[in-house]
Amino acid sequence: MKLSIIIPTFNSASVLPKALGSIVSQTFTDWEVLIMDGVSTDDTLKVAQSYDDSRIRIYSEPDKGIYDAMNKGLKKAQGEWLYFLGSDDWLLNATVLNQIFSNDIEKYDVIYGDVESTHLDQLHHGEWDMMKIKYKYNICHQAIFYRKKIFKKIGLYNLKYPLLADFDFNMRWFFNTNTKSNYIPINPLAELNNKRIVDK
Repeated sequence: MKLSIIIPTFNSASVLPKALGSIVSQTFTDWEVLIMDGVSTDDTLKVAQSYDDSRIRIYSEPDKGIYDAMNKGLKKAQGEWLYFLGSDDWLLNATVLNQIFSNDIEKYDVIYGDVESTHLDQLHHGEWDMMKIKYKYNICHQAIFYRKKIFKKIGLYNLKYPLLADFDFNMRWFFNTNTKSNYIPINPLAELNNKRIVDK
């Protein structure tokens, strides 16, 4: 399997359909979805179970927050590549994954692109460099595809950072001299001038 998409959920019934709908509509089909639910008390599980697709797997158990759920998901993932999608995020159109995996990515451990965030009212984009790190600019995890083996190389998300474990993890792979990464600017919607991967 090429790609495992991990979606942490907790009381996400109202937003999960848009996230899952954006995945099942992809022209790229070599994926699985792991829904890592933190024992929701709403209809999150019913929503997830309503998708009659064997590629969608559902787990519900207590967790210590989103990064704990992500760690649990990556341990269960069967894909060569991992992608973490928020339950209230969605892929911008049906060709995004195909555009990513049609690139020559086999020599990389990490590939990343751009994210449009409506609640932050800005486009997170561009290649990561020392200047951006200096000013505490992070890459949104919704813009990053990780080869699964990188987690064996540099470890899991560190739960002592409940809000910034993704930034900590990004710093670890960025400064690891044995890790190869590549920035892929793509334009999923031909009518848009800005390059972006995920909308939120």
